[in-house]
Amino acid sequence: DANSLKYEDFNQARDAYKNVQEEMHEFAMSANRLGVSKKDIIETIQRYTQLSKKQAEGIFAGRYRPITQPRPQRPTQ
Repeated sequence: DANSLKYEDFNQARDAYKNVQEEMHEFAMSANRLGVSKKDIIETIQRYTQLSKKQAEGIFAGRYRPITQPRPQRPTQ
């Protein structure tokens, strides 16, 4: 389960996320070369990853979108 993965630091998590996006792009390009339409690939990415259409299109295009570090929580009063 991807949600249970733990990383030592933010940089390690960011690098792992980039690797996943690159791998998804490679699979998308392979499917496209085999005749699967861009539309079907993007819809499949959305269905199985719960990403937005814009994010799925970015993966198809090979655009890397880095994750951002969470903001520190403010102390409650």
